[in-house]
Amino acid sequence: MPREKMSFVDRAWLRMDDATNLMIITGLLFFEERIEFAELQRIIRERLLIFERFRQRVVEKDSFLAPPYWEEDPDFDLAHHVKRLELPPPGDAEALRQKVSELMSKPLDMAHPLWELYLIENYQGGCAVLVRIHHCVADGIALVRVLLSLTDHTAEGSDPQGDARNHSHFESPALKKKNPYVPRTVLGKLILNIGKVLSLLRLALLKPDPRTIFKGKLTVRKKAAWSDPLPLEDVKRIGKTFGATVNDVLLSVISGALENYMKKRTGSVPRDLNIRAAVPINLRPAEEEIRLGNKFGLLFLSLPLSLEEPLPRLLEVRRRSRELKRSLQSQVVFGFLRIMGMVPHFLEKWLVNFFGTKITAVMTNVPGPQQPIYLAGKKVSSILFWVPQSGRAGMGVSIFSYCGNVYIGVATDTNLVPEPAEIIDEVHREFEALKALQAAQTEERE
Repeated sequence: MPREKMSFVDRAWLRMDDATNLMIITGLLFFEERIEFAELQRIIRERLLIFERFRQRVVEKDSFLAPPYWEEDPDFDLAHHVKRLELPPPGDAEALRQKVSELMSKPLDMAHPLWELYLIENYQGGCAVLVRIHHCVADGIALVRVLLSLTDHTAEGSDPQGDARNHSHFESPALKKKNPYVPRTVLGKLILNIGKVLSLLRLALLKPDPRTIFKGKLTVRKKAAWSDPLPLEDVKRIGKTFGATVNDVLLSVISGALENYMKKRTGSVPRDLNIRAAVPINLRPAEEEIRLGNKFGLLFLSLPLSLEEPLPRLLEVRRRSRELKRSLQSQVVFGFLRIMGMVPHFLEKWLVNFFGTKITAVMTNVPGPQQPIYLAGKKVSSILFWVPQSGRAGMGVSIFSYCGNVYIGVATDTNLVPEPAEIIDEVHREFEALKALQAAQTEERE
């Protein structure tokens, strides 16, 4: 049977899997109408299974020197991966949150391809589709493009015979990012490599993140929550008024929400408290063809949790983000992930734990299509996803924009944050506070 060696970076994400922190990306699509299960199965066969990775399983040998590889699953059965389920009555948002949380805590079957899809048939008069895919298959940008290749521009199907590998519904600024500068001279290469070594050294010397209510011993149980839609135009308007990016605004809102949550839980926030978030940065060149695998770096962004006012917090997040983006950190972390995939498993675990002490959360922002899309003839009303909490992080925050709105998903370890919906409540309050500041600033200028 033909085999394909797993790349070093994908291998690093495979081995990062842990019972208390599963490396599984979870996505959720909402529909106001019900989808026919047979039609969903047909689309999966015709559009998803053309990607061989979704027909392949991971095989690992007992020898610690032998690399894992991909091979066609000899017992592949679509019924093992595409399933239907019903929520307990009344089939509302709380029932769905409980079901998502339950599945989020469940490992995938390593004997088969590492993905599964559920049609939730009785959600609020319509339905929902839950997708779970292991991070070793691909990163968030690639997986979003794959999942969008299952959809159409219209209910009738805009391109039912199209090649899903070249099928894309959106142009993401992240995908358009230019390739990192590659020096042509020997001296230039030497300077770049010295810069990377120094950047890695600075990362290694970072102090561990402080122990807070967001950081501590992990358990198997995770809990999911998500926001109501935040109008993307409002986010952009805030950013334009205060000279910040969309990502700056949203990370500032999340920082304020965490600060407010901590105050309510503990009564106070330590002076000058900062926590680090690992923020993925896409390193893919703009390309038409969808490529699986992982191609991103990480920035370790320090978020202020002791600035009481929304505007100073936003300006500080903006300053720190700009400073990090000018660094080599994302390229260095990508190279480091390759190294992690090369070393023996026990050494990788040590490295994951070592660098895991330096972060409290993982926070990612993936742009989606800004026009309506349709799956199995039904309009997608909203989309959410949750990033896995790599290393020893106990919280993941995922931002996704679709059709003029922004959706924020939060996943937490229940030992640290028993109810992440309380953080989401603070997200909405913080966002409204920034909107009010923006409106007041605009009125002053006029």
